[in-house]
Amino acid sequence: GLHRCVAMTLGNLTESDARTYVCGSPEPSSGAAAAAEAGAARWLGLLPALDPLPGFTLPEHVWPMLYNVCGGNLGALRCVASAAVVAYTVRAGATDECWDEALLAERARAAAVVDRGFRPNTLPARGGHRAAWEPRQWVATLQAIAGADRHAVPVPELRALLGAGNIEAGAAALESLLRFNMVGYRQRSVLASDLPPEVYGRAGTTPVITARDAAVLECILGNQWAEQAMDVAIQTVEDEINSLEAGRQGWRLPELRRTLERLRKEKRQALLLRSQGQL
Repeated sequence: GLHRCVAMTLGNLTESDARTYVCGSPEPSSGAAAAAEAGAARWLGLLPALDPLPGFTLPEHVWPMLYNVCGGNLGALRCVASAAVVAYTVRAGATDECWDEALLAERARAAAVVDRGFRPNTLPARGGHRAAWEPRQWVATLQAIAGADRHAVPVPELRALLGAGNIEAGAAALESLLRFNMVGYRQRSVLASDLPPEVYGRAGTTPVITARDAAVLECILGNQWAEQAMDVAIQTVEDEINSLEAGRQGWRLPELRRTLERLRKEKRQALLLRSQGQL
């Protein structure tokens, strides 16, 4: 029956397989091996399948950027390549600029995903559920993914981090992040080879949280959200100060005010460096 069915994740292609998918299989070698290869159908590649105008190619220097943005995801590779082909058709030339335009659009989409995580209260409900994480929990998630081995965080670890000691609160925040497709969820699968077995724990049964996709991971690792994280840290301390001023734990206020001043100073320095083109 259906209760015996097991869903397995296919994962993404390795870099070499992804390149073959986009550019096609290599030409058959000469000699004895050629006869064996001739019997197998040769994949010509995604680009010829998209039927671009003559002259459209994938320049060698573009491939690392394409793989960084799309990873081995078939849909993302097809989407970006299709956008580049359309741009080339419109411009009838300028291959590099067409790839740049397509990559820029994918990076903009990823940046918008990261930005939405800082504004959970503005997101429309999904399935009758409102976004249930806080901006500080989003910052913690981004930091955890950026620093994790292979950028895959064990679910129990992230749940504890988001709850700050309250497992139920952490579980609710993580469930909401998954419901709103803000992060990826992976279980070990014999069909997937893009993540090594060790990320799933000693027994290989611990699920992990990853970036939603390769473009989002690139955005996370690029630390483009640093200023927003500073704003969240400042707001968190300000809220705690306001709460203590209304309560009876005034002895903590001097320390928190020093922390707040340090955070504000760090933000001013970051803005200055950005204005000078150093960030």
